[in-house]
Parts: sequence; structure tokens; C-alpha cells
Amino acid sequence: MISVILTAYNRREYLKYALDSLKIQSVKNFEIVLITNFNFNLEGYKDLNIRQIIINGSIGEFIYHGVMESHGDILVFMDDDDTFTQNKMEYINDIFKNESIGYFHNYAFFMNSKRRFFLPPDFNSSCISIRKNILIPYMKYLNELITGPDSFLYLCALSSKYKSLNKRVYLTYYNDHKDSASDIKNDKTWLLKDLNALQYMKSFFNSDKSLKYLNKLILGIRIKLYLFYGEKFDRGARSSFFQFIEIWLYFFYTYGILDKKLKLMLKKFLMQF
Repeated sequence: MISVILTAYNRREYLKYALDSLKIQSVKNFEIVLITNFNFNLEGYKDLNIRQIIINGSIGEFIYHGVMESHGDILVFMDDDDTFTQNKMEYINDIFKNESIGYFHNYAFFMNSKRRFFLPPDFNSSCISIRKNILIPYMKYLNELITGPDSFLYLCALSSKYKSLNKRVYLTYYNDHKDSASDIKNDKTWLLKDLNALQYMKSFFNSDKSLKYLNKLILGIRIKLYLFYGEKFDRGARSSFFQFIEIWLYFFYTYGILDKKLKLMLKKFLMQF
């Protein structure tokens, strides 16, 4: 069974569209666990297997309660301001028939900007599906998470025995509006929160794969802090040719094709070495 973990914090105005996209799914064999910090009238969704949990807390607490209340062995995550294509649940159901697959990340249509050529495997929770048993050993850490749930989910998968897939199949509509995470994530306060969250994750993710990915994420945030806010960067730790390539790829993956301004900023950064 599939459980959709749908989280909504303050953004009541988007939630209807998320639920409407679940209502028209081509298959119906899934439940929805809706976690909000407000009451939402579900009168128009009686044909959905849905229950609402109202709490106040961090994103980690929201997801923690959603997972703990879920009955499915496959978890599909959804943010309140995103929607799914009509065939997403059917596709997820088919993917996880392969018992070696533990984590699946799909691509997304960007509703207010150009489609990205590449999306990293931890981009946006609404693109992530995972086997529930992968998360169970990390639930106490999830409950304490302030930010970075998408990376957390992927790192759980990297630490498991299962395979992870990042497939260019478009099953999510990502609503990159002015209040979305993509618009605030380059704010210094948020970058520092993300950095602290990733450093916290290093205290319990200890597989080679997870640590390698964590270090890449931390590097990316430190580069942003240097480029956008002039924060000190430790050049000695990143001095090889291959690390230069990694930096270029990071920004290519994050922003798609680099614009002129970002190219100049990145050139300035690389001239340190």
C-alpha cells in the first residue's frame, strides 16, 4: 500500500490543488496522511482515504507524525503547494514492484520557470518516494530536523541496502512561486540553517555513500555563502582539478544553464585556487 505524506504549513490557499490532483489519480489504492498547522475542511474529499493531523512544529516533526501514522509500506511525499500528474500513483506502484528499489526520485515540471535539464536526487520532497522501513532506524533524528527533509530522505536511502533511482520522468508539478523554498533557500539565514542541519546529519549518517553526498551538499552551501555573502571559504580543502569540476557541476545542476552573472561569480571563486 502507498501512503501519501502531505504536509501543509500556513499555506491553506494551495492545499486544495494538491488534494484535487490526488483525487483524479488513475489508481485509488493509496491513503493520504495530511499534516497541517490549521484546520482544513475535507468535505469535498470524502472519496479519498484521508485523515488529518493538526500539530505545531518543525518540518521534521510534521513528517515524523505523518510517517508514524501511515499504514503503507511505500511513502510518497508531497508539499502543500505542489501537485501530481494523474498517473503518478500508478507509476510509483509499478516502480516499487521491483523489491531491490528503495528510493525513487522523479523529475518535475516547473510551473513558473523553465524546465531544469538536471535535477539532483534530493530535489524537492514532492518528487520523492521511499520504502518506509528505510526510515524507521532514523525516526528519532527526523523528529528533530529543522530543515532539509528532502536531503535527509535521500541520505537514509544511501545508507540502506536498497537501490536508488533518479529518473527523468515528469510526475510532479513544482510550484516555484515567490514564497516557495527555491526562492528563499539562497537567503543567508536559510543557508546557515541548511548548513547546520547537514552538519547535524553527519553525526548519524556514517556510510561511505551518505558521507560523500553530505560533504558535497555542505561544500555547495559554503560556496554559496562565499559567492553571495563573502563568507570565508577554506581553499586548502578543495584544491584539485576534480574538485573544480565538482564545483562547476554543482552550479550547473542547481541552476541549469549558468547565466552570465553567475559565471562571473564562479570565475571569481575559482581564481582563489
